[in-house]
Amino acid sequence: MYTTLILIIFFAYSSTEAQTIIPVEESYKYIGTSGGYLGNNSSVYVKDVNNKLEKFLGTWTGSANGYNYEFTVTKRTIKFGAIKEDELVLHYTITDDQGSVLESTSGLSDDNPLVMKNGHMNELGSYVFSYNGMSTECGQSGDFYFNPSEFIKTSADVYLMVNGEIWPNCDTGPADQIFPQQWMIINK
Repeated sequence: MYTTLILIIFFAYSSTEAQTIIPVEESYKYIGTSGGYLGNNSSVYVKDVNNKLEKFLGTWTGSANGYNYEFTVTKRTIKFGAIKEDELVLHYTITDDQGSVLESTSGLSDDNPLVMKNGHMNELGSYVFSYNGMSTECGQSGDFYFNPSEFIKTSADVYLMVNGEIWPNCDTGPADQIFPQQWMIINK
């Protein structure tokens, strides 16, 4: 009886596949590849094993083109199908010089499409968020780059690389972009 139990436990453990761990700083290598993160694996965890995401966390502020920006970056772990991933979430508030709120995602849930997420670290160590604004159908979308300073831990640069696709249901023409399209310095 004891031998049978040992054999059952042995075969149960030997037949399970280990979850493949991809360090979050290497996630860019899988984007656009056949199979993506999964490839030939049955289960993958894109994990912050080296604490690379910590430097992004917190509240950051900056100003450009008459707008004031406040970014709050948090970390979460999500699971979709066979993929588990540590990712960053970015909420923002944009005000004018008089302090009037022009746009804010601070009160929205992390899963709201206006909140920046679905990102990855690129080969230079920046985090690239997927951005969809209030007027996505009129070109307010793109990749939002967040690049912490290598030398000043409380400073970073951000900018929006606009994808700018205009959808057929856009009846107002191209939308104004609310984020800088050149590097802007922000601080903790």
